[in-house]
Amino acid sequence: MQEAPVESIRSCRNGDVEAFRHIVDAYERPLFSYVCRFLGNGRAGSAPEDAVQDIFLKAYSSIRAFDPGRGCRFSTWLFAIAHNHCVSLLRKGKGEALRVDVDEGVEETQPDRRSPNPRDAAARRQAAQRVEAAVASLPETVRTAFVLRHYEEMSYEEIAEVLDCGVGAAKSRVLRAKERLARDLSDLL
Repeated sequence: MQEAPVESIRSCRNGDVEAFRHIVDAYERPLFSYVCRFLGNGRAGSAPEDAVQDIFLKAYSSIRAFDPGRGCRFSTWLFAIAHNHCVSLLRKGKGEALRVDVDEGVEETQPDRRSPNPRDAAARRQAAQRVEAAVASLPETVRTAFVLRHYEEMSYEEIAEVLDCGVGAAKSRVLRAKERLARDLSDLL
């Protein structure tokens, strides 16, 4: 993931609202993808777009608390805010399921160059839906670590910062997620 320009972060910390647009442009898609994958079909009281907007509002209102000299990347700090917000949504959820289309807001990493056979395309779509459902069914702590590692491509150190745990715990959570997904999706492997 590409980091927002340091100048934009500095300008925003000094009250430049326009600079925050650069930050939103840099992180809107990754945050949307993360929120969709984190909440999955879990219980949340709002749409993913609303959650992302709330995350950006929280980040803007507390951006002066971000200290680039502390050694923490801005994306890590922002995803920590996103994680806490999503956990809060799940805890406050009133039983309404958040329905997210698997392909909505998430770019396909490797488009199929072959002309798709309708049967193959349907099978790929069904497999993708099963994978998304299996990821969504993981317990929150391991799901979050897995999503940050494999979808957001964060290092274990960054995951540990976002989840406020040790690096060993972050590695363990990712491993537990992989083991459960391998078990639940063994027929697809």
